[in-house]
Amino acid sequence: MNPDHPSRTRRTFSAAFKRSIVNRLRQGESATALAEELGIHRSCLTRWRLLYVEHGDAGLSRVPGRGHYPARFKLAVLTWMHNHGASQAATARHFQIGNADLLRHWQAAYDRHGLSGLARRGHAMRKKSRVKQGKSSVPVEELTREELLEMNQWLEMELEYTKKYQAHKEELARQDRLEAFVENHLPKSDVFKP
Repeated sequence: MNPDHPSRTRRTFSAAFKRSIVNRLRQGESATALAEELGIHRSCLTRWRLLYVEHGDAGLSRVPGRGHYPARFKLAVLTWMHNHGASQAATARHFQIGNADLLRHWQAAYDRHGLSGLARRGHAMRKKSRVKQGKSSVPVEELTREELLEMNQWLEMELEYTKKYQAHKEELARQDRLEAFVENHLPKSDVFKP
Protein backbone atom coordinates (compact mmCIF):
# COMPACT_ATOMS: atom_id res chain seq x y z
CA MET A 1 0.00 0.00 0.00
CA ASN A 2 1.32 3.45 -0.91
CA PRO A 3 1.74 5.60 2.25
CA ASP A 4 0.89 8.75 0.26
CA HIS A 5 -2.47 7.26 -0.72
CA PRO A 6 -3.60 4.97 2.12
CA SER A 7 -7.02 4.36 0.59
CA ARG A 8 -7.74 4.31 -3.11
CA THR A 9 -11.49 4.81 -2.92
CA ARG A 10 -13.04 6.66 -5.79
CA ARG A 11 -14.26 10.08 -4.78
CA THR A 12 -17.34 11.63 -6.30
CA PHE A 13 -17.99 15.34 -6.58
CA SER A 14 -21.25 17.22 -6.89
CA ALA A 15 -22.10 19.20 -10.00
CA ALA A 16 -22.01 22.38 -7.89
CA PHE A 17 -18.45 21.62 -6.74
CA LYS A 18 -17.34 20.89 -10.31
CA ARG A 19 -18.99 24.11 -11.50
CA SER A 20 -17.11 26.12 -8.86
CA ILE A 21 -13.82 24.56 -10.02
CA VAL A 22 -14.64 25.25 -13.68
CA ASN A 23 -15.42 28.88 -12.78
CA ARG A 24 -12.06 29.22 -11.04
CA LEU A 25 -10.32 27.76 -14.09
CA ARG A 26 -12.22 30.12 -16.40
CA GLN A 27 -11.12 33.06 -14.25
CA GLY A 28 -7.53 32.12 -15.00
CA GLU A 29 -6.42 30.00 -12.06
CA SER A 30 -3.79 27.40 -12.91
CA ALA A 31 -5.15 23.85 -13.24
CA THR A 32 -1.90 22.49 -11.80
CA ALA A 33 -2.03 24.74 -8.71
CA LEU A 34 -5.74 24.09 -8.22
CA ALA A 35 -5.25 20.32 -8.54
CA GLU A 36 -2.49 20.43 -5.94
CA GLU A 37 -4.61 22.55 -3.59
CA LEU A 38 -7.59 20.19 -3.83
CA GLY A 39 -5.73 16.90 -4.07
CA ILE A 40 -7.45 16.09 -7.36
CA HIS A 41 -5.56 15.02 -10.46
CA ARG A 42 -5.09 17.84 -12.98
CA SER A 43 -6.55 15.77 -15.84
CA CYS A 44 -9.80 15.48 -13.89
CA LEU A 45 -10.10 19.25 -13.62
CA THR A 46 -9.30 19.65 -17.31
CA ARG A 47 -11.95 17.05 -18.21
CA TRP A 48 -14.56 18.95 -16.17
CA ARG A 49 -13.66 22.19 -17.97
CA LEU A 50 -13.95 20.52 -21.39
CA LEU A 51 -17.25 18.84 -20.45
CA TYR A 52 -18.58 22.22 -19.34
CA VAL A 53 -17.47 23.87 -22.59
CA GLU A 54 -19.12 21.17 -24.68
CA HIS A 55 -22.29 20.46 -22.64
CA GLY A 56 -22.72 23.31 -20.16
CA ASP A 57 -23.99 22.45 -16.67
CA ALA A 58 -25.38 19.13 -17.92
CA GLY A 59 -21.83 17.98 -18.64
CA LEU A 60 -20.93 18.27 -14.97
CA SER A 61 -23.75 16.04 -13.72
CA ARG A 62 -23.14 12.35 -13.40
CA VAL A 63 -25.50 10.35 -15.54
CA PRO A 64 -26.85 7.49 -13.41
CA GLY A 65 -27.09 4.00 -14.81
CA ARG A 66 -24.52 4.39 -17.58
CA GLY A 67 -22.48 1.31 -16.64
CA HIS A 68 -23.83 -0.73 -19.56
CA TYR A 69 -23.96 0.52 -23.11
CA PRO A 70 -26.05 -1.34 -25.69
CA ALA A 71 -24.39 -2.52 -28.90
CA ARG A 72 -26.41 -0.01 -30.96
CA PHE A 73 -25.05 2.88 -28.83
CA LYS A 74 -21.47 1.58 -29.09
CA LEU A 75 -21.82 1.35 -32.85
CA ALA A 76 -23.18 4.90 -33.03
CA VAL A 77 -20.26 6.19 -30.93
CA LEU A 78 -17.66 4.43 -33.09
CA THR A 79 -19.36 5.66 -36.26
CA TRP A 80 -19.41 9.24 -34.98
CA MET A 81 -15.75 9.02 -33.95
CA HIS A 82 -14.70 7.79 -37.41
CA ASN A 83 -16.92 10.20 -39.34
CA HIS A 84 -15.61 13.19 -37.40
CA GLY A 85 -12.00 12.00 -37.17
CA ALA A 86 -12.27 12.60 -33.43
CA SER A 87 -9.96 11.26 -30.76
CA GLN A 88 -11.21 8.79 -28.18
CA ALA A 89 -11.07 11.46 -25.48
CA ALA A 90 -13.07 13.96 -27.56
CA THR A 91 -15.62 11.29 -28.47
CA ALA A 92 -16.01 10.24 -24.83
CA ARG A 93 -16.62 13.88 -23.85
CA HIS A 94 -19.12 14.34 -26.68
CA PHE A 95 -21.15 11.32 -25.54
CA GLN A 96 -20.45 11.89 -21.83
CA ILE A 97 -18.73 8.54 -21.41
CA GLY A 98 -16.66 8.67 -18.23
CA ASN A 99 -13.91 6.34 -19.40
CA ALA A 100 -12.46 7.15 -22.84
CA ASP A 101 -10.51 3.89 -22.76
CA LEU A 102 -13.80 2.05 -23.32
CA LEU A 103 -13.76 3.25 -26.91
CA ARG A 104 -10.43 1.52 -27.53
CA HIS A 105 -11.96 -1.72 -26.22
CA TRP A 106 -15.10 -1.26 -28.31
CA GLN A 107 -13.05 -0.63 -31.46
CA ALA A 108 -10.85 -3.68 -30.79
CA ALA A 109 -13.93 -5.84 -30.15
CA TYR A 110 -15.53 -4.62 -33.38
CA ASP A 111 -12.31 -5.18 -35.36
CA ARG A 112 -12.00 -8.74 -34.02
CA HIS A 113 -15.62 -9.91 -34.03
CA GLY A 114 -17.66 -7.39 -36.00
CA LEU A 115 -20.92 -6.21 -34.53
CA SER A 116 -21.16 -9.26 -32.29
CA GLY A 117 -18.07 -8.01 -30.44
CA LEU A 118 -20.06 -4.99 -29.28
CA ALA A 119 -22.84 -7.06 -27.72
CA ARG A 120 -22.76 -7.38 -23.95
CA ARG A 121 -21.66 -10.78 -22.77
CA GLY A 122 -22.18 -12.67 -19.54
CA HIS A 123 -24.91 -13.37 -17.05
CA ALA A 124 -26.77 -10.11 -17.57
CA MET A 125 -27.97 -10.99 -21.07
CA ARG A 126 -31.68 -11.34 -21.62
CA LYS A 127 -33.27 -14.63 -22.58
CA LYS A 128 -31.15 -16.75 -24.84
CA SER A 129 -31.94 -15.97 -28.43
CA ARG A 130 -31.61 -18.29 -31.39
CA VAL A 131 -30.33 -15.23 -33.30
CA LYS A 132 -26.82 -14.12 -32.41
CA GLN A 133 -25.67 -10.83 -33.93
CA GLY A 134 -27.25 -11.35 -37.32
CA LYS A 135 -26.61 -15.10 -37.54
CA SER A 136 -29.12 -17.83 -36.80
CA SER A 137 -28.41 -21.14 -35.11
CA VAL A 138 -31.46 -22.65 -36.83
CA PRO A 139 -32.79 -22.53 -40.41
CA VAL A 140 -34.38 -19.18 -41.28
CA GLU A 141 -37.71 -20.89 -41.99
CA GLU A 142 -37.99 -21.89 -38.30
CA LEU A 143 -37.41 -18.40 -36.86
CA THR A 144 -40.26 -16.41 -35.38
CA ARG A 145 -41.18 -12.97 -36.70
CA GLU A 146 -39.44 -11.33 -33.69
CA GLU A 147 -36.27 -13.33 -34.30
CA LEU A 148 -36.29 -12.37 -37.98
CA LEU A 149 -36.72 -8.71 -37.04
CA GLU A 150 -33.85 -9.00 -34.53
CA MET A 151 -31.61 -10.59 -37.16
CA ASN A 152 -32.53 -7.89 -39.66
CA GLN A 153 -31.75 -5.17 -37.11
CA TRP A 154 -28.28 -6.60 -36.46
CA LEU A 155 -27.55 -6.86 -40.17
CA GLU A 156 -28.74 -3.29 -40.82
CA MET A 157 -26.53 -1.94 -38.02
CA GLU A 158 -23.50 -3.83 -39.28
CA LEU A 159 -24.08 -2.67 -42.85
CA GLU A 160 -24.56 0.95 -41.73
CA TYR A 161 -21.33 0.94 -39.74
CA THR A 162 -19.39 -0.77 -42.53
CA LYS A 163 -20.61 1.78 -45.11
CA LYS A 164 -19.75 4.75 -42.92
CA TYR A 165 -16.38 3.33 -41.96
CA GLN A 166 -15.55 2.65 -45.64
CA ALA A 167 -16.67 6.16 -46.65
CA HIS A 168 -14.44 7.63 -43.95
CA LYS A 169 -11.46 5.57 -45.15
CA GLU A 170 -12.13 6.67 -48.76
CA GLU A 171 -12.29 10.32 -47.71
CA LEU A 172 -8.96 10.03 -45.89
CA ALA A 173 -7.41 8.36 -48.97
CA ARG A 174 -8.82 11.12 -51.21
CA GLN A 175 -7.30 13.77 -48.96
CA ASP A 176 -3.95 11.95 -49.04
CA ARG A 177 -4.04 11.77 -52.86
CA LEU A 178 -4.88 15.48 -53.07
CA GLU A 179 -2.02 16.42 -50.74
CA ALA A 180 0.38 14.21 -52.74
CA PHE A 181 -0.77 15.81 -55.99
CA VAL A 182 -0.28 19.31 -54.61
CA GLU A 183 3.19 18.44 -53.31
CA ASN A 184 4.25 16.77 -56.58
CA HIS A 185 2.72 19.12 -59.17
CA LEU A 186 2.86 22.61 -57.71
CA PRO A 187 6.05 24.53 -57.04
CA LYS A 188 6.72 24.98 -53.34
CA SER A 189 6.20 28.76 -53.66
CA ASP A 190 2.65 28.21 -55.02
CA VAL A 191 1.57 26.03 -52.11
CA PHE A 192 -0.33 28.02 -49.51
CA LYS A 193 1.16 27.67 -46.06
CA PRO A 194 -0.92 29.09 -43.20
